[in-house]
Amino acid sequence: MRNTTVIALASVAAFAVAGAVRSGLQPGEMASAFDPHHVTGPEKGTDTCMVCKYPFNPAVVVWVTNDTNANLGPIAKRLESHIAKLNASRGPRDQFKAYFVFVEKSGKAPTQRLTSLATSNGLKNVSLTWVPSKEPAVKDYKIDLSAATKNTVLVYDKRKVTANFVNLTGDATALAKLDRAIAGVTTKK
Repeated sequence: MRNTTVIALASVAAFAVAGAVRSGLQPGEMASAFDPHHVTGPEKGTDTCMVCKYPFNPAVVVWVTNDTNANLGPIAKRLESHIAKLNASRGPRDQFKAYFVFVEKSGKAPTQRLTSLATSNGLKNVSLTWVPSKEPAVKDYKIDLSAATKNTVLVYDKRKVTANFVNLTGDATALAKLDRAIAGVTTKK
């Protein structure tokens, strides 16, 4: 009877996972180079590859496909707070980086939306960038463009993904999970 119970529980767990939306690189996979268009943040007005410029730094990239600024605002503010706290005492190779990549199906720059998000949330160090949906990085990063995916949040260190969150919300419980993932890549070992 014990084996039957274990098999039944395993089947329920597999069913629950199968129904979940899957998007983005998974832990252990490597972030690759790409050149997003920076609308706000330290690299404003450039197409700087954050992975190339900061290959050794811990970072969070939030891929935005169908999300609202209302949900993204608390996430962006939390990342801005982490940058301020963590980078005050770190050298350039250890500084925490965070950026958003808005995937635009129209191929047009969402300048007003990104500028509004940055201004209304006091963002100075979180970069808001965009790429057209046909950008090869969207496929390379395995970003799901279906309506079921609002955002894909990847935490990485030295280009290696350590955490993946799909449809992260800006509530306290979800942000606490993001905080723990960030602590995992920013705590000196």
